[in-house]
Formats: sequence, C-alpha cells, structure tokens
Amino acid sequence: MNEDLAAFSQPQKLIRCLVSNERGETSIRLVELENFQLWRYMMHTKHKLKIAEEQLCVWVSDDEYRAKEELYSRSGRQVPVIRIVVLLFDAAASYCHTIQRYAPAADAGMLRDSLSSCVPEAFRADDRFEIHQLPGHCIDRHAHGAPAELILGLSTLKGGTA
Repeated sequence: MNEDLAAFSQPQKLIRCLVSNERGETSIRLVELENFQLWRYMMHTKHKLKIAEEQLCVWVSDDEYRAKEELYSRSGRQVPVIRIVVLLFDAAASYCHTIQRYAPAADAGMLRDSLSSCVPEAFRADDRFEIHQLPGHCIDRHAHGAPAELILGLSTLKGGTA
C-alpha cells in the first residue's frame, strides 16, 4: 500500500479547544471543523467532558508554512502541530480507510501510539497498515472581524438555527 502523502498536505480548518474531565485535568484538542459539532456533542454526552476556549485555526504543512512564513507571521498565534494519517487496507473490500488526527507536536507521539494500539494485529502482520506523521503549524485566526460563532455556525442565532 503506497499512498501519495501529498494529498494529506493540504490546509485543513480546525477548531482548537480546551477539554477538561471531571477531575479537572485539561488537554488541548484539535478537531476538523466539519466534525466539530458531532465531536463536541459526543465528548460532552458520552464522556462528560467540558469543552471550552473554542478557536478557529488552520493547519498548514511545514512546506506551506516556510513558503509563506512572512504572511503567516502577521496572522494569529502559530503552533507546531502534527497531522497523523492512519491508512488501513481492507483486502476483502479492496478499500483503504483513512483516519486523520491532529496533535500539538509535544503530544504527537502519545497520540500516534494510542492510534496504533487500536489497529488489529492481523492488519499489522500482513502489511495492511501504515501510519504517517506530517509536521505543520496551526495558525489561529485574528480576533477581529465577525464573531467566529457566526462564521462557523457554532451557536444558534436568536429566532432561528445556524
């Protein structure tokens, strides 16, 4: 299985948030914008986690970041973030399932190990599993202009739904 990783180097809109559990332990999570509403609902209802400090950001690869570093330096906060790509090939269906997750660079090894531990041994034994780390940066949006909630549809508008 030899996927072209260039497809995974495209910029991705993310929501960075602070997650806290019932014991008050906190961590940073980076969730794809399109999945954020469902993810937030599941984390709150199933795992009883509190989600706070939601911030729109964009992940860009290291190559993209270096090519436009002057432009990005005028943007919001810039944090090293790793995109972890898991590829699982199902030979019976001739289908490759792709999972992508994002983690601050300091936490990427722990997330990679956690994702790897969930892969059945059968996939590892016959080379149907690959995991890749793509270094990049998350760049926060500036805190000016229209409220992020309106742009993202993260909250309901008075008298209607987002």
